[in-house]
Amino acid sequence: QIPANIIKKAHETSAKYDQDVSEFAKTHLTEEYINEFQAPFVQESHIKLGCRYVNEYEIKENGCLLIIGEVTDLYVPKDIIQHDGWVQLDRADTAAIIGLDGYALPHLLDRFSYAKPDQESHSLIHGA
Repeated sequence: QIPANIIKKAHETSAKYDQDVSEFAKTHLTEEYINEFQAPFVQESHIKLGCRYVNEYEIKENGCLLIIGEVTDLYVPKDIIQHDGWVQLDRADTAAIIGLDGYALPHLLDRFSYAKPDQESHSLIHGA
């Protein structure tokens, strides 16, 4: 989860640094350790996710690995959590990534009721 004001620094973390080079040092982002989680979080990020490795699968068509992780830690500012527990990401100034190198800000258009067959969904924001 990348705040809009650090997208350039965050993008630079995708460079193929040597294993002994700290991306934090190279990009001037700040390491933050929370609740015994082994890896550092990015202090400048408003939303922080901690994951544990579960499995990986080779994608033979392009020579990549698909890594499967389990979210074990989640830190979200209370002011973006709605009364029903829904997290409104656009209020966190979180950037969306488009492909490998594009960044945009999400803008909430609407929320809808749970979709059911043969029943029209209604807006949760704008009423019926």
